[in-house]
This record gives sequence, C-alpha cells and structure tokens, in this order.
Amino acid sequence: MSREHLLEVLQQHMRRESVHGLYSLSMDHSPSEQLTGETWHTTVLIMSSHMQHAMLAARLAHRLRHKTGILMKWKNASKKYRDCFLSVFFEELNVSPAVSIFAISAKEEAIRDSAEHFIRELGLQRHYSRAETSEGKIRVEIGPLINVTKGERLTISLSENRALMGLHIAHFVIRMQSCMYEAAKNIDQVSMINFNFLGDKFPGPPGQEMDLMFQALTSFSREKGRIAWGYFGESDTEETDLLADNLAGALNATHRKQCDFSGSNSNTMDSGLFYWEVWSV
Repeated sequence: MSREHLLEVLQQHMRRESVHGLYSLSMDHSPSEQLTGETWHTTVLIMSSHMQHAMLAARLAHRLRHKTGILMKWKNASKKYRDCFLSVFFEELNVSPAVSIFAISAKEEAIRDSAEHFIRELGLQRHYSRAETSEGKIRVEIGPLINVTKGERLTISLSENRALMGLHIAHFVIRMQSCMYEAAKNIDQVSMINFNFLGDKFPGPPGQEMDLMFQALTSFSREKGRIAWGYFGESDTEETDLLADNLAGALNATHRKQCDFSGSNSNTMDSGLFYWEVWSV
C-alpha cells in the first residue's frame, strides 16, 4: 500500500468512526526490542479510540482458548495455537471496524543500514554519538537533551543494539502519527492526533536507557499531537498486551519460515484497518 493509498484509507476509516483524535495503543515487538542477530524484527501497533481492541482480544482468546478465555504468550503457545492464530485474528478484525493495526517487519541488516536515515529524520545529527568501550562493545549516547519539566540537561547512554532498535521503533511510531494527522486534516472534529501507549516495558531500568530514549524521541515535536508512554507492571496478564505480543510473533514467524502470508489490507466498511510494511535489503 503506497503512502497515498494509506492516507486515503485512513481518512475513510477515521470518518466512519467519527473519532476525535485520541487513541489508546498497545505495542509489542518480535523477537525483542533490541537487535539480537535474528534475521527479521517485527513491531506492531494496535489502536482504537475507546479500547475496542480489548474486546477484539477477548473474542480472539475465547476462540483460541475457549476453556480459559486467556491468550497465551506467543513464545509459550502450542503449534496448533500458532498455526491458526492469523486466520482467526483476521476473521475477528473484519468485524472490528474501530480497530487499527500498523505493523512493520524489517531485516536486521536493513535496520542497521537505516541508522543515518533515522538520525537525520529524527533531528539527532548533533545529538547521537557512538563510542567503543574497553571491552570492545559499542555504546551510543544521545544528548545533551533538556528535561523541560525539571530544567535539567541529560544524556542517554545505552548499547548500540538497543539504540538502533529504539530509532527504528520511534521513527515508525512518529511516521504513523504523521500519516494519521495528514489524513485527518479534512475531518472537522480532528485537529490533533494523540497517542496514549500502554504496553510492554522496554528492556533496561524504568525511566532510563531505552525507555527514556523512546519517550524523548517521541516528545520532540507536539505540533501534530502528543505521544504519551506507559506500561503495565504485569504485562503477561493484560489481554491487550498479549494481543500485541501474539500478532508481532505471528507476523514475524511468516518471514522466519519464509512462508506465504494470507492476510491482506483490510479496508471494507465492516472491518478494522490493517497496514503492514516490510523492509528488506
């Protein structure tokens, strides 16, 4: 789907739902939030204006595990569960018009090769530096930045494997917010696109390293709306977080196994929105 087509579909979807620019989002990644030597990495954003994706998760859980009604973590799921997840997911998404899915799958090499692109587009040219430690590992420093609430200068330091994935994720989130903002320009009741995240915690200490990096990168500009970040203390039990975990795992598995993907962009009058980018080299 081209950007032009995406904007057209988004506008139709937003008009149909009569939204007001405020969305709740769940986000997760497969296999993890850092580069680990895996070939493919997938990030998914699942959003709705009134937490309708929680109802989607509940219906999916009832169908996949009718005895417990609780989704499993993807890494713990049985082969039967994994084999039927995507087909059941799309059946339920097709009757969930208020839910939007944005996903990106990228080869690890493509993420590494895109570092300069991310840095330039995020305005970090003078605030992103690499340094080799005495152990021969690469650390990244981002800063100095200003904490406007406290009036403090700070520098974020983290491993390059986390920093590169952080750039990739933040860049995707900002682009999707920008696309929604562009699509909403001609919808009278929508003037800003605000994202409220509740999801899985980034690796590293809370409020530091990758967690702080994502908050900082998505807060540089608020001209198109606010991006607020928070996470569950026990994400393994939250249905919306498990839904994002399952979808990221299922989409990533289609690339690892080099199998055909039967899903499609959903934009009919009765279905939710599904958009998936694939980056290769």
